Amino acid sequence: MIPRSSATPGVQTIDPQHGQPPLVLIVDDDVAVRDILAWVVQSAGYEAVAAAGADGYRQLTELAERTALVLLDLTMHDMDGFRFRELQLAQPPLATVPTIVLSGGLVSAGDRDRLRASAYVQKPMRLSELRETILAQARRVPGATAPQPSIAAHTV
Repeated sequence: MIPRSSATPGVQTIDPQHGQPPLVLIVDDDVAVRDILAWVVQSAGYEAVAAAGADGYRQLTELAERTALVLLDLTMHDMDGFRFRELQLAQPPLATVPTIVLSGGLVSAGDRDRLRASAYVQKPMRLSELRETILAQARRVPGATAPQPSIAAHTV
């Protein structure tokens, strides 16, 4: 972490974002799916943080400043993707975090209007295409290091 000037003369504060990689929050209640998605996220150069529904929302509220993107499953047990997005969109600092909705089926036009996601990906998906969508949709996180995609990920 790098010291930066404080509003108080002679006082330095630490910028907690500086030098840390941006993260992608994976919200899915299937542990195996989270593990695969985490691998794709890491291959794109981001830190992966994974959790299920309500815990995922709590993670977003705590990590919003470092979060470049949310990968959100629609169908979960404790809090589905619709409720997650409703809560996310109701909080201005969270609403600005781009979100990719992952769904096992087609997402209707009415549901797309309600969800207002950055992108929609139908499962099962080609991991290379998901990686490209992550790279295209993730926002720049001020003070964070630039993502460093791995070269080996081209074979994803």
